[in-house]
Amino acid sequence: MQFFICVCLFERLDIQFTFEQAMQHSVAVKGANVNHNTVRQMLKNWRKQGLVVQEDDGNYRKL
Repeated sequence: MQFFICVCLFERLDIQFTFEQAMQHSVAVKGANVNHNTVRQMLKNWRKQGLVVQEDDGNYRKL
């Protein structure tokens, strides 16, 4: 189930997105109990998997 939620979130985000946008989509999909640490960990996992990069301005871009 966790994998499906992350895929759904990934697909909902634009090619370039901010942490705040990732947070908003996470709340929309997972519910109000999402916190900043959860989203940070998700983005870190995506970076390690080569799905996104963090740009110099702090925003994220899908690969």
